[in-house]
Amino acid sequence: MRARSPLGCLRTVDERGRELLGCADLSGQAALPSLRDAVDALRDLGSLLVTASPFGRPEATGGDRGTDGADAAVAAVLRRLYDDRAAPVDGTERTDGAVESGRLDRVDGDYVVPLDGPKRAANWMVVLGFIADAITDVIDRYQAIRGRFHTQPGTSAVAETLVGTVVRMLESLRATVGRVVGTDRTIGRTVGHENPLDFARWSGERLTPNEP
Repeated sequence: MRARSPLGCLRTVDERGRELLGCADLSGQAALPSLRDAVDALRDLGSLLVTASPFGRPEATGGDRGTDGADAAVAAVLRRLYDDRAAPVDGTERTDGAVESGRLDRVDGDYVVPLDGPKRAANWMVVLGFIADAITDVIDRYQAIRGRFHTQPGTSAVAETLVGTVVRMLESLRATVGRVVGTDRTIGRTVGHENPLDFARWSGERLTPNEP
């Protein structure tokens, strides 16, 4: 499996949301095909994650937890895949180093992110982190669509039900992926190269509620 598969599912959901927000009229049955596409894509994404789990633990040696630029290289490839799937990824010292370490592959002159093999756990954590960061904007879009359904006359009851389903599925996905990523980052801090004071400070920042 490659990262294009899970990111492609989320990208489909995102694209359908953008299309719906761009529509001047969401009354009647017009929104149903896009909403059904979004539900199907989320089901596919869920199936991919279930099939791939457990994701395993990345190696916790000091240089392999992302400080050598491998995580950053993978994240850069993911961003290009998500933003413009047809655009090639430019080679850099980081991406070339990630190829040498096995974190990236080159296929037909382009970089791909493998999600199997010995580096699968490290790459999966970057993919899940990307999804966790991107999904909030997708949820906001569908919340806005649901708000328009509530105020626009003539909206299909089926469409209102479907958009609610999409929002609930996205929120569930965000919670699930967030737990996995949060656990990985916390464990990575405890077993990586940082000292106990650094870890205590990092944990305190995340466990302290924001001031209203």
